[in-house]
Amino acid sequence: MAILVGDMLLAFFVGSSLRSTERRREERIERRYFRAFYLRESRKRLRLHFYLYFFRRIGHGRNRTATMSDRLLITNARIVTQDPANPCAVAMSIFGGRIELLYTAASDMPDVPAAGDELVDCDGATIIPGFADAHCHPLALGAYLSAIDCGPGAVRSIPEIIERIRGGAPPRTTAWVRAVGYDELLLDEKRHPTRHDLDKAFASRPVMLTHGGGHAVVLNSLAMSEVRLAAATPEPPGGTIDRDAVTGEPTGLLLEMSDWLAARLPAATRGEQLGRLERAAEVLLAAGVTSVTDAGHRNDGDRVSLYMEAGRTRFPLHTSVMLRPGVDRCEIGSMEGVRPGLTKLMVTVSAGRLHPDSGELRELVEAEAAAGSPGVAIHAVEREAILAAAEALRSIRGMVAKSGFVMRIEHAAEAPPEVVAAIAESGAAVVTQPGFIYTRGDRYLAAATEGGPAPDNLYPLRALIDSGVPIGVGSDAPYGTWRPLEVLRAAVERLAASGRVVGASQAISVGEALGLYGGSLRAGVRADFVVLSGNPLRTEPSRLKEIEVIATYVGGGRVWPGAGGHLP
Repeated sequence: MAILVGDMLLAFFVGSSLRSTERRREERIERRYFRAFYLRESRKRLRLHFYLYFFRRIGHGRNRTATMSDRLLITNARIVTQDPANPCAVAMSIFGGRIELLYTAASDMPDVPAAGDELVDCDGATIIPGFADAHCHPLALGAYLSAIDCGPGAVRSIPEIIERIRGGAPPRTTAWVRAVGYDELLLDEKRHPTRHDLDKAFASRPVMLTHGGGHAVVLNSLAMSEVRLAAATPEPPGGTIDRDAVTGEPTGLLLEMSDWLAARLPAATRGEQLGRLERAAEVLLAAGVTSVTDAGHRNDGDRVSLYMEAGRTRFPLHTSVMLRPGVDRCEIGSMEGVRPGLTKLMVTVSAGRLHPDSGELRELVEAEAAAGSPGVAIHAVEREAILAAAEALRSIRGMVAKSGFVMRIEHAAEAPPEVVAAIAESGAAVVTQPGFIYTRGDRYLAAATEGGPAPDNLYPLRALIDSGVPIGVGSDAPYGTWRPLEVLRAAVERLAASGRVVGASQAISVGEALGLYGGSLRAGVRADFVVLSGNPLRTEPSRLKEIEVIATYVGGGRVWPGAGGHLP
């Protein structure tokens, strides 16, 4: 008893002194004591429980609530850590949003949870690190979810597009009608719709139909008038206005003209933008995604502030926001979970021309390195664009080698062996989208019969890995599937939606595909993880899509499903 009283007095005086220190220091002390808890015998464990209880109540007092959990204990799980040093565990403890300890055996767990700790029994479910989507467009995804779906799964012909737009548009309004997802190579007509086709859906309302790849748009006649598109309209650099071969009038089809259009379309209000982020978060979290990179090439400080405003309530994913070239990063704020990221550069091939050319691209990269950007992410899809990006990055590799400057190529879709070799020589990493093998595979196969790229040269994961190129995975949502389990299956099976094989030589294993998402579960890292109904590493590739996401945690907090959702 005397020892216990002495312990109480000691805890009181130590707790009092901690009130005047920073919270971070308090948490370090707590973690130190908590780790010691598992190394001592039963009697000392009880005493340390008492210390921790007193530290929390005295040291944090008014800043805590009775319902706030002090510690989260995840038990009865099959944890795939993705950490080679400790690949499997059955339980883990989480404090302050980070993993404290992993337990390889249930017997290592504490006999009695500390006061205030929350216990979650996973009933044998599998836990893996949260999926990190390294290339996504959350705002566009939110808008896509509200648009009319005209993808290959919904329509097969231009008349069906017309009927779907006519039947899916909100009635009794003159607002813009937005439809998405068409693929001209998979339509019966094997062509893009025109403004005259869309006029049949609506002549008195502006209509915009976006291609499934996001790089082509079709406008009806009223929409063309709204954005001031006419025969005399000049093409912007890198863009193409499709025109009637006889009259020279625009057909309504615009290629690589998203910037031009964005400057002329009605701008979304702040409330509309926040609503789009909220809709995007719902589907991303439900798919097990815990962090995203907004890969928009027009982003600036305002986009970063939008994510900060969305915060933990509307968009609780950890977010990195790419920025357009020339943005003054010193004027951009940040907060926990939201940070400005790499500089996004675009290299496109339009009308047989490269924009910008190789020399201009190198100048842009050098300027960003000199301005203090953490790195560049160069959009390059076609063979010529990838080679230009690789050459620009190779030329500055020595100059930035010691600075930590990140060099990334986004997509690298068409990469035959000589292109893979150029990427490897440049020292760049690649963020690729194997999910397109499934969603666009039939398009690729159709294009290959007409002289397009060979399927084995598209998204060549096997070749990139074997060449030592660092790889990350992005969805490019909404232009690709945002469901990582579907991406895993596409990377492993290389099957198009029709079931046909697309470049079998580039298939990789489930373990390799899962590793492309990065992340691991180990002591000290952020507690971002997903609870699954099955283990992807022990599931036949053809059944990966059948695995269900049971729950998604970000920073140790359950963000999906909501408070009313079922958890095992």
